[in-house]
Amino acid sequence: MSSDGKGTNKLAVFTLIAVVFVWGLDFVGVEYCTAHMSTMLIATFKLVLGGVIVLAFCLIKYKGLHFEKKDISRVIILGLMLAGYMNVESYGIGKISSPTASLILAIVPVIGLLADRVLNNVKITGVRVAGIVGSIVGVALLVLTTGESLGGSASGVIAIFIGALIWASYIIVSKDIFEKYNLMQALAVILLTSGIVSIPFVFVFDHPIYCDPDPILFAILIGTTLFSTILAEWLYAYSISKLSITMVSMAENIIPLVTVIFAWILLGTTLNPLQIIGGLIIIGSVTIITVKE
Repeated sequence: MSSDGKGTNKLAVFTLIAVVFVWGLDFVGVEYCTAHMSTMLIATFKLVLGGVIVLAFCLIKYKGLHFEKKDISRVIILGLMLAGYMNVESYGIGKISSPTASLILAIVPVIGLLADRVLNNVKITGVRVAGIVGSIVGVALLVLTTGESLGGSASGVIAIFIGALIWASYIIVSKDIFEKYNLMQALAVILLTSGIVSIPFVFVFDHPIYCDPDPILFAILIGTTLFSTILAEWLYAYSISKLSITMVSMAENIIPLVTVIFAWILLGTTLNPLQIIGGLIIIGSVTIITVKE
């Protein structure tokens, strides 16, 4: 690989890590919002608002959205996949414990590794396997030592498993689109499609639907829309376009670590020794995969 290629990959790895930190901070903001607004209403509001903002930007800067006819349906499908992931995950999290959900979602890098092998003929090496297994072990140490037990309904487990498959599929399907087209234009369609499709699910998953208007609430909603929905999704799309499916899918296992760190710093939660060990294992595992990029 040329030095330029290595530089591009380093930038993409950096942006991927930045995305995870933004999503982790978003979790803290959503914690405040859920006291004033129902969960699915928050997510749908951010998707629709983010889609409208990005679409307006594209109409002004690029004079429209420019895709080949054969790819328009694929971009719309990505929006449907994002909506599907968000909705089945919301349903599943309501039916099972957080540790159970985190452990199921930790298999996303495994799917990414297999996809890289089948689609891109990337060799499954011992180092890649060790990195992924290590990250799963690290997640287990993070979430199983909090005192919250595993458990939940079968439907919740199935929903989270389906969510993991959808998320991995999103990474796989979007890679060609993000490599080929302007990222902002693709995101305009993806976010708007996802937001519009999610509106009916607000009435399915939010019981009751509530919104207590508050200046701080809307300030946080707008801020998180700009950063965690628009900026983070743009950076994530850039990372997908430049990195292997395996590397991008590893981000799923960094999220629990970042969430725990922000909860410790901002919410005053405690960290036990096993959680610290788990965090270090995740960092080491991601580093192993990153070096191979």
